[in-house]
Amino acid sequence: MAKRINKTAVDALSPGQTMWDSLSGFGCRCSKGGTKAFVLKYRVAGRQRWLTIGRYGGGMTVEDARKKAVNYIADIYNGGDPAALKVRARKDPTLAEYTQRYIAAKVQKRKPRTIEADRANLKNYILPKIGNLKLRAVIEKDIARLHDGMSATPYAANRVLSLLNHIFEDAERKGERPRKTNPCFGIERYTETPRERFLSREEMKALAAALHQEIKEGNNAYAVAAILLLLFTGSRVSEILTLEWRFINFERGMARLPDTKTGEHTIYLPSPAIQILKQLPKIDDNPYCIVGRRRGRHMINLQRPWQRIRARAGLHNVRLHDLRHSFASTAVTDGKSLHMTGKMLGHRNAMTTQRYAHISDDPLHQATEETAQTINSAINASSFDSLQFGGGK
Repeated sequence: MAKRINKTAVDALSPGQTMWDSLSGFGCRCSKGGTKAFVLKYRVAGRQRWLTIGRYGGGMTVEDARKKAVNYIADIYNGGDPAALKVRARKDPTLAEYTQRYIAAKVQKRKPRTIEADRANLKNYILPKIGNLKLRAVIEKDIARLHDGMSATPYAANRVLSLLNHIFEDAERKGERPRKTNPCFGIERYTETPRERFLSREEMKALAAALHQEIKEGNNAYAVAAILLLLFTGSRVSEILTLEWRFINFERGMARLPDTKTGEHTIYLPSPAIQILKQLPKIDDNPYCIVGRRRGRHMINLQRPWQRIRARAGLHNVRLHDLRHSFASTAVTDGKSLHMTGKMLGHRNAMTTQRYAHISDDPLHQATEETAQTINSAINASSFDSLQFGGGK
């Protein structure tokens, strides 16, 4: 009759021996190499199954193994098959493996900038911390620890949480995780304080001086042109960098963009912006106004020259997006209504009135012109009439 296994008995096991416990099916085997492991032998649908509970000496005691065996036996009694589940668990993807499939499936459905941001968040924040965990094994505690560790950057922390939420929702829809097990569900997001930074007239003059110096030093004139266009139109960086010649109607002073963050959008081009655009050379086999280093492509990274330019101007805490805020601030200060300013900027809440664009074009064009002229007076844009295009940094 089998006796209750204890530490003394396990320590005495010789290579090739197996001993059984009084708990049916529970035992300990010693391999020919001397490795000792706790096992459970049971039957499911008439077939004998073996389950390795754990290795002896690696932190698992005899009593630890017995408690696990009791739980497994209860599961088997209720129709479970722990050995089969263990085999499946080994085949389950890790979070890192699943996110590769997730991103690949989204490439054709989402904007390139969204995919780029998702990849950056995965690489920089998510995968280094929890990427090696099995997709099914990730729990709320894992997500909370990751989110709490990013408290110094609440905006980034919330974007990471949002991405993970979408990933686990996708996994549930595809049967890779049980329904209603999303570990992001109970995590509270950080409060985000909108960052509004506007350039003063003096700061605009300092920026103009830095841009002039860029030209004198023979640096990238396309970067200077892009920054001036951001100032004069209040456009998003992506809208200016991806602006194509075919979108522009110089006679009407506008550029119609077919696909932006908010869908189709019109940039109203005031005379200072048009003057800048007319200086830009059209490059063969390149449809873009702001030309990049690679043949046929637009500029990808405006941040590098911007870091240099803003440092030269003493604007160390100013982002490129703040030029858009500065345009809006100048417009409102000059008496433009919030509704008018929102339409100039292409905000979402203006899309419902897009059908009346032909009626509002004239006042919008005039408002954009007046706003750009105010900025023009601050930076003396006429001095940029001779941009030099060439190599540069």
